[in-house]
Amino acid sequence: MELYYYQDGKAQLSEREKEFIYQNNLSILNWSINLTDSDLANPLSRIVLLYSENTLMGYCGWQEVLDEASINYIVIGQAFRSCGYGSALLEKSINCMRSTGIKFIHLEVRESNQSAICLYKKFGFKRILTRPNYYHQPLESGYIMQLKLL
Repeated sequence: MELYYYQDGKAQLSEREKEFIYQNNLSILNWSINLTDSDLANPLSRIVLLYSENTLMGYCGWQEVLDEASINYIVIGQAFRSCGYGSALLEKSINCMRSTGIKFIHLEVRESNQSAICLYKKFGFKRILTRPNYYHQPLESGYIMQLKLL
């Protein structure tokens, strides 16, 4: 398993990597290609890619402002879920954030996404806020979770 960290995703990602991200962000997050491109081009954005035997399996993208980071997405391809890859990806991403001086990490998650919530709790994330009816298709609440790296 190989993990790659990029501070300038738009410039450093290959076309194949971008296509994987576009497809997953659209199908999982309902993000358009333009929204994903905009996120990758943002100078505050960072991304970690997870590979195994030259196969892109997942990615984690976030933005850093001062000593805080906000995870925008953490995605493992459907065929690779429930194999521990999400843990490896999140651990590498947290270590990258820690190395740049990040002290607080935030993320949002659907209340029904119990597997993701369990993963985040395993790494010490705490639920700090509930946003009622935040998500659509289907309509459901979202949780804001935070990890303190102090």
